[in-house]
Amino acid sequence: GEALKWLTGNPDAVIRGIWSLDFWNGRSRQIEISAELSRSCQACGHGRFSYLDGDEASPTDSAIPICGRDAFQISPANAEGGVNLARLAERWSALGKIDLQRFFVRLNLESGEWVTVFRDGRALVEGTPDIGRARSLYSRYVGD
Repeated sequence: GEALKWLTGNPDAVIRGIWSLDFWNGRSRQIEISAELSRSCQACGHGRFSYLDGDEASPTDSAIPICGRDAFQISPANAEGGVNLARLAERWSALGKIDLQRFFVRLNLESGEWVTVFRDGRALVEGTPDIGRARSLYSRYVGD
């Protein structure tokens, strides 16, 4: 629908923000991004799409903030071969609620923070605005 608005010459009618589509559970939601967050975001505010262009931020582990959310994507430098999600879920079994799916495993901590790990080793750490805390949670629950 939004693409049609743009293509028909009605860009002012296009919804600003991000749509989060969860095809797995059949849900969608719109995430509004404040102007302040947008200005501080490398992609939204500055038009830099280094990951889309294939340019890694650094050769070591990286933590990238997710716009409009208290979350970070953490990409380890040494995730060759991927992650055994079932083994990770077993390791986490006594730590909180576990959601094991084919493509990811999620640990919901009592603190309200979540750690989601994908098969390729990338992780989303949600529930904290602090990059140091996100890295600490990743290190503690996923490893180096």
